[in-house]
Amino acid sequence: TEGILKAFRNAPEAKWDNVLLVYYYGIAQQQGGDLDDSIATFERLQREHPVFFLGTYRLAQMYDQLKHDPQRALPAYRAVLAVSKAAAQAQYSAYIQIFDEMQRMSRQRIGELEARNGK
Repeated sequence: TEGILKAFRNAPEAKWDNVLLVYYYGIAQQQGGDLDDSIATFERLQREHPVFFLGTYRLAQMYDQLKHDPQRALPAYRAVLAVSKAAAQAQYSAYIQIFDEMQRMSRQRIGELEARNGK
């Protein structure tokens, strides 16, 4: 974890174009106890690479399960659903086998959060 954090901090600004590096950096931040910084990393990842559904799903889970903030979790889960399978396949084909499951889990969690919050 510490090695990933150090490597990321020392990398040039172009590091933000490497979605997997940013993804694992955000996870390392979370594991190191820097939840707010981790969320900021995943928010930037989602803004700059909205088709990278793995990062957006992780952001949704962090808001949902760690921050207990359904108002922020719901838009992130919806952003996962907004990604088309064709776009995900074109950009992240190595992860397409989990695309349908992440969409299914996002849809389910949206329903649960909306039911709990009376929407």
